[in-house]
Amino acid sequence: MEPRGRRLAAVATFALGCGLAGGCSSATGIAVDPAWSSAGVPISRDLFGHNTVWSQGGLGLWDDGARALVASAVQEVQALKPGLLRFPGGTRAMRYHFDEARGATRTPQCDPFKGTLDATTYGPDEFFALADSLGSDVSWVAPWVDGSPSESQRIAQFLADKPQVKLLEIGNEPYLGLPAGPSSGSCGRATQFVQDERWAGDARIPTTAADYAAQLAITAPLVRAAAPGLRIGAPATSQYDGESDAMTAVGDVDAAQGDGDAWNARLLADAHDAFDTFVLHPYDFSVDDDARIHLAERARKTVHDLRAAAPDKQIAITEYGMLFGGGTLLNALVTVDMTRMAIEEQLAMSVRHILIETDASGPFADSAAIGPGLEREPGFEASTLILPLAGGTAYPLADPATDLVALPARTADGGLAVLLIDRRVDDGPARDVRVALPAGDWQVQTTTLAGAIGDKSVALADGSRGHASGSVHVTVGAHSAVVLLAAAQ
Repeated sequence: MEPRGRRLAAVATFALGCGLAGGCSSATGIAVDPAWSSAGVPISRDLFGHNTVWSQGGLGLWDDGARALVASAVQEVQALKPGLLRFPGGTRAMRYHFDEARGATRTPQCDPFKGTLDATTYGPDEFFALADSLGSDVSWVAPWVDGSPSESQRIAQFLADKPQVKLLEIGNEPYLGLPAGPSSGSCGRATQFVQDERWAGDARIPTTAADYAAQLAITAPLVRAAAPGLRIGAPATSQYDGESDAMTAVGDVDAAQGDGDAWNARLLADAHDAFDTFVLHPYDFSVDDDARIHLAERARKTVHDLRAAAPDKQIAITEYGMLFGGGTLLNALVTVDMTRMAIEEQLAMSVRHILIETDASGPFADSAAIGPGLEREPGFEASTLILPLAGGTAYPLADPATDLVALPARTADGGLAVLLIDRRVDDGPARDVRVALPAGDWQVQTTTLAGAIGDKSVALADGSRGHASGSVHVTVGAHSAVVLLAAAQ
């Protein structure tokens, strides 16, 4: 499908023939001088991930009547080249029993957002057929609200012969008292669905930090016995305010009880050996544009806090984004910037929320990369912009806290890709950025994502093409992202 519009506030241009000593400087000039001869850091394809969901035919991927994938939807997903897909969802995974959703006879599963059963025939096998056709890695989410250690063991047995599965997440945000669906009940249960509780038969058990850690400690040996190579992910909580220490963050149940039992600290104290990876979900629920566009730096603070406390653990981001304005240029810039931070910090994975939702009334239609009518939303354009980085080698720069940030990289095919992000939310003068190039002659071009900060009708625009040596100057507008591509001549 074609993008809805091309109302661009700025398109990157560049000046050619500028030497390293200058000659093309300006009052707003900024220099980017990568250490091209250094070793750099690898750019994993798992940092270019997307969340997917089992319900309603994968929210638009599957035709239940035809019992087949929707070809036009798959074509759009293929264009994104997702390095990793998360399944069977986040909140919608909390009551999902994978073994009941396979085979000729299937049991309808509970959709917590609707509070009703969903009889879709898009299940684990159908998902893996799609993931395999795309060549995508996988992060799997085990249920928590209706889950158990034995069910996580069965999931591990199912995943044991699937090397593309990189992580088994035990629960989704069980520290968060998130109600969903009708207030009068959920799939035959009298109470509303809440994420920070688990059920053992008819008994409701609030999820404290101590209870989660205890259940994780029981679960881990079962999972490791069933699939020794499968890494286990445990959700970590944080304020993501850029100031608070993540090791003092408290889950909602413990906060309500007033005991102040810190979630992440309890995980390490009671279940250190039961998991391999901290799982983060950095969201911003405010309407403060300046705060939201710096979400990646606030998430970086949490990464550093957790690494200081447990340097032996990996860190993965398996959801991130905004609650308000998820379909805007602002959220697209957050996608680009979060991926940049994940590359710099060498995270295990970075998974955008969300891949697709074709139902305009769905809760995530606004933030989906592929939306109603299979429209390419701003998140799609953001994901496309940064695809040239995947599989390459990055050369991170110092001082990431400025309003103009850059990530230089060598691409997998031997070229160059330099990502430039202007994180000003107000309009302002364009900036002249001088990018130093390795020795030689280069064929260069730019691609820009720009527009009004709250605009939904944004798209990529290609800039000038030409030859350069020594350095190249790129014009970067306010609240825009630019990728400079260079191929050796």
